[in-house]
Amino acid sequence: MDYKELLKKAQEEQAEKIAAEQERLRKQKEEEERKAAEEKARQEELERQRRIEEEQKRQEQLAQEARKRAEEEERRRQEAERLERERQERTQRYVNEIAQLHPKMQECEKKGLKASVSEIDKILKEFDEIKNRYSDLYNAPVNSDANRIYNVLMDTKNKIYERQRKNQKTRKIISIAAACFVVIALITGAVIGLNKYHATEAYQVKLAAKETAKQQKLAEKEQERILKSYKVGGWGQAGVIFYDKGEYSDGWRFLEIAPTKSQNRYFGFYSVNVEGLQTELGTGDANTQKLVEEFEEDSAAYYAANYSSGGKDDWYLGNIAEMQMCYKNLVSKSSNQKKIDKLVELGKIDQFYSRYWGYYKEGGTICYLTSEQKDKSNCYTLCFSSSSTLLDGGKPLGVGNDWKAFKHSMLEGYTNYVRPIRKF
Repeated sequence: MDYKELLKKAQEEQAEKIAAEQERLRKQKEEEERKAAEEKARQEELERQRRIEEEQKRQEQLAQEARKRAEEEERRRQEAERLERERQERTQRYVNEIAQLHPKMQECEKKGLKASVSEIDKILKEFDEIKNRYSDLYNAPVNSDANRIYNVLMDTKNKIYERQRKNQKTRKIISIAAACFVVIALITGAVIGLNKYHATEAYQVKLAAKETAKQQKLAEKEQERILKSYKVGGWGQAGVIFYDKGEYSDGWRFLEIAPTKSQNRYFGFYSVNVEGLQTELGTGDANTQKLVEEFEEDSAAYYAANYSSGGKDDWYLGNIAEMQMCYKNLVSKSSNQKKIDKLVELGKIDQFYSRYWGYYKEGGTICYLTSEQKDKSNCYTLCFSSSSTLLDGGKPLGVGNDWKAFKHSMLEGYTNYVRPIRKF
């Protein structure tokens, strides 16, 4: 075999080897690509399964949250129904208790001035206790006739006291008149005797002037005695004195508060702001006049302006400063507080303050409307309590602490107590 054939054969063998190697590499590449594709598909399948599981967990979590919300809403609905049932039951008990007391009130009203003070006080106390027990029921049905009789009995009691005071005063006047008659008789006898010796006109004029001066001095002493008898915490002309400014100015010196209070009085119309209401001591009467001109007959100011007790009819609705002064001098001072308790015990005044803070405490809290507004939607009210329980915000209430007014809504149905004051 020659050289050319050997070379050609070597070249062919080399070409076959290269082709075989290329085929092997191609198959190896295809196998790697197939494995890579299978791995990618497997990873994608795993990712899809993971996402499906996460979605299932999320759906289960959402379903669980939805069940919890439904259970919470059901619990709240049941709680609201329970509270409403309790409120309705309390309202029915309130209506029944007032209805049971109503015949006694009617019978006492028929007796009029023939009824005893103890009998009237017993009925009024029972009525106040019922009102205080259910004072949280703002929208409870109102027995208008029972409220009317309550006010009638309060007036009747005041008239009985006034009659007793007049009888006592009449007896005193009679005794004084008898004594004066004796004195006049003695003086007359002495004058007649002296006239025998001193019949001149000049002497008679001098004697008359001396007697006039003496009578004037006696009158001044009597007036001074009366003024000295007026003390803070004691009885004034028609109520309990709670302020003495020391001397007469602007026509007055003392402030006194009424012996009785009225409840279920509203301040005035919602969204009405009365301009020019004053805040100083002794200016609540001007505020009352403005409020009466603005609001109707059932308002607190109208009630106070038309209140009558002890023969006095110049009462009015006190402003914040006046009611604060009343609380400070009559409730927060233990000595005067004891005087108030004694007057309540004797039946000269009705319950003046409460011993507990909060509507759910025994007896509730006695709060009085004032003649001042916070804005067109709220007025101010002051609560008279001897409790030292903390109020909202941690501010203490009780002896020795600053006593602040609280806002009171003027919405229809929001009522409170009214206790008029006057100055003299």
